[in-house]
Amino acid sequence: MPPAHQSTAAVATDRVCLALDVGGSSVKGAVVDAGGRCWCADERRLNTSAPAEVVITELAAALDRLYRCSTGELVGVAMAVPGPFDEERGRFLIQGLPKFEKMYGLELVPLLEEELPWLEGMRVAFLNDAAAFALGEVHHGAGVGSSRVLAITLGTGCGSAFVVDGKIVTSGAGVPANGHVYDLPFGTGTVDESLSSRGLARLWRDSRAVNDDCEPDAATLAELARSGDQDALSTYQRFGTNLALALGPTIKAFAPDVVVLGGNLTRAFDLFGGRAVATLRAGGVSARLEPAQDLAGAPLKGVATLLLGAGR
Repeated sequence: MPPAHQSTAAVATDRVCLALDVGGSSVKGAVVDAGGRCWCADERRLNTSAPAEVVITELAAALDRLYRCSTGELVGVAMAVPGPFDEERGRFLIQGLPKFEKMYGLELVPLLEEELPWLEGMRVAFLNDAAAFALGEVHHGAGVGSSRVLAITLGTGCGSAFVVDGKIVTSGAGVPANGHVYDLPFGTGTVDESLSSRGLARLWRDSRAVNDDCEPDAATLAELARSGDQDALSTYQRFGTNLALALGPTIKAFAPDVVVLGGNLTRAFDLFGGRAVATLRAGGVSARLEPAQDLAGAPLKGVATLLLGAGR
């Protein structure tokens, strides 16, 4: 897979940490410095449905490559991870999904230390991937200078993080329980069922006059839309409408300065963003809606702030 960033040689002399963004099918990694710059960045496949020892070996290989590439003062390892996850003990708590289920309840750090002797005694920090994305954009991207930011990740599910004065909050005015929007009701189901790749696929099926076996992924659907396919374009336009209707009440209640979108579906922001903004405005919601400035790098930069601070 292509690297998440163009920097391939580590020349950092500042304090740095090794950052991983652990996803459902791949792991992104970089050496991140205090200014939010990423070195030696790349992305590799991750077999998250494999036995635990396979997953550990693949994560250890990703970390070891970064360790051998890094320069500067290494302060530790920071990992952005999907939830549910026990951040204090470093344990996946995912059940009922075809990812990390065989890792359930296992503490990552001792298992990684068995393969990486240099890791022993080093600080290792974990953070939910949506929260990591939010902090990355707040401190180094589209949320810079904003005191209230709502970050939404659109992918296999709908993740969220609420930020006030540079810190993640999970309660307070306008913040739903635990800072989660995925389980909020929308239509006949939930936000997660609509604002996800599953929801996009359902809209595509509904837009087709003829039922067939053709069901392109989100990237292919975006290519079709940009080439003039009206069914594909309608699918993304309706997705934008759903995004505004599903999140509008939460945005209005939280009153963020900006809503920053991330996740793979945001790569098609040009196809649904305008419709989402227009629908929000029609509903009396005036917050800015913007795509992330660094879709791939934001979680790495954000999780690194746990060890390096927000930088400058």
